[in-house]
Amino acid sequence: MADLDQRDSREQQEDDQEMTAAEAGEMLGIGHTKLAQLLKVGEEAGEHGLPSRRSMLDNRVRMVKRSAVERLLRQSSGMTVEEARKQLGVSRVKMKALIEEGMLPVRTHPLSHKKRIVDPDRYAELLAERRARPQKGSVEQGKDSSC
Repeated sequence: MADLDQRDSREQQEDDQEMTAAEAGEMLGIGHTKLAQLLKVGEEAGEHGLPSRRSMLDNRVRMVKRSAVERLLRQSSGMTVEEARKQLGVSRVKMKALIEEGMLPVRTHPLSHKKRIVDPDRYAELLAERRARPQKGSVEQGKDSSC
């Protein structure tokens, strides 16, 4: 029972760990402008932003929970649509068709309104299908081309 209580208190301490907003920006790899935008959205809604509070020691410093930064990192990890298109070797038109048909689900990138992230499981399936198919330009050895 004591081990369970210690584990719960350890998890609570990890959730309560905080860092400055500047450290969070460095960890996320974003600049001051995007960080300020995430902090503002976090104050309003909290769902897609970065909730913060003012430091008790210095009112100018904003403190952010480490768990919120890690959540944003998880949400932003993955392959963008452009990267997936290049890896699959398809045109922009074909990629757009795959997305519109629902063959390749995408979600918005939380750190960039211009980028979208593809579903990693479905991308892996499409990539495996693409590699399993023979290429159009390859010649099969069993066929005789002289007629």
